[in-house]
Amino acid sequence: MKKYLSILIALAFVLNIQSVSALMLDAGDSVDIREKVEGDAYLAGQTVRVQEGIEGDAIIAGGVVDIDSSITQDAIIAGDKITINQEIGDDVRLAGNSVIIKANVKGDVIVFADTLIIDKDVTISGDIIAFVSKFQLDGTVSGNIKIASVDSNITGTVLGDTKIRTADFSLEGILAGKTEFVAEQSVNITESAKFGNTVNYGHTKELDLKPNLEEGVSANFDPELLQPRTTRQDIMNNMFSGMLVFRIFSAALVILLVAWLSGKFISRAVKNIQSGKDFRQAFFYGILLFFLPISIIVLLFVSIIGIPVALFVTFAYLSMVFFSQSITSLIISNWLNHKYDLKQGKVQIFLVALGIYIIMYLLKFIPIIGVVTGLTLTYIAFGALVIEYRKK
Repeated sequence: MKKYLSILIALAFVLNIQSVSALMLDAGDSVDIREKVEGDAYLAGQTVRVQEGIEGDAIIAGGVVDIDSSITQDAIIAGDKITINQEIGDDVRLAGNSVIIKANVKGDVIVFADTLIIDKDVTISGDIIAFVSKFQLDGTVSGNIKIASVDSNITGTVLGDTKIRTADFSLEGILAGKTEFVAEQSVNITESAKFGNTVNYGHTKELDLKPNLEEGVSANFDPELLQPRTTRQDIMNNMFSGMLVFRIFSAALVILLVAWLSGKFISRAVKNIQSGKDFRQAFFYGILLFFLPISIIVLLFVSIIGIPVALFVTFAYLSMVFFSQSITSLIISNWLNHKYDLKQGKVQIFLVALGIYIIMYLLKFIPIIGVVTGLTLTYIAFGALVIEYRKK
């Protein structure tokens, strides 16, 4: 993830007045929010720092992300190192390498990361769902927790139910609700640790948990819990869901970036495809755009002098192919807006483009017809760009 996030070009709401409600975009390695945002914020940069409050949702992607002021609603963040230093007013969804939560979260916390640390004196009002390598809980969770990890260490308190599957499990804190833990390697439960409700656990051997059980609470050793219960179909479904969420999030960033960089170019380009003849011409130019560079790349590689150029052209071509679906979705959204005179604003065009992206992604799973439809739309969309460019 770090590899991809480190090359994201900054795409952000830039705050030039004390109260901001309109969409504004900026480009740069560093994005600093130093003025109050009244509304949602979409931020991307190698370094992103939120130093003033966001009164709405925040969608952020960056290498280093520091939340130093409150966000009143949801926060969706992807980054290498994410640190939350101020309160989040609703749910938090995080993906990254290192995630440190140092302030209260009023909603749920969902994390995909290498490391998740929740500091002491922090309260998570909702649930925690985490898929991490290392899980460290020193604070309090009012809801339930579901953790899949390699190393889980809890010194804090979980008021709801706990479900953990890990290799190494360490407990010094309090698990007040029902607990199910599976430790495939080691278990370390100190004298201060307490279980407030029924405990079901799987381990390589039976443990003596009586000193840690509240009065009237029982512990059940179930070695079968060590056996994976996930079927092949479950794995495939989870992979599909995870890939779809990641692709949608990535597509949203690409669509925002392309919409800003292209200015009015795309809105002018879609005017070139009105009649059947226009569609056929755009389709032809689109095919040329996707297949002609292959011949050029081969010829450049044959020439020793042309190898550096060939590498650059190859990179540009692969980038175009990789992002083609997102760009096509944006072009179709603009075409619909022009064709039917919808008079949509930038936000509405963005949302329609994201919906079209999802539809195009799902079309791939329809044999032959879905793939052909997706390619045809892509060739026509990019062909319209070529036609507009040739007018200059």
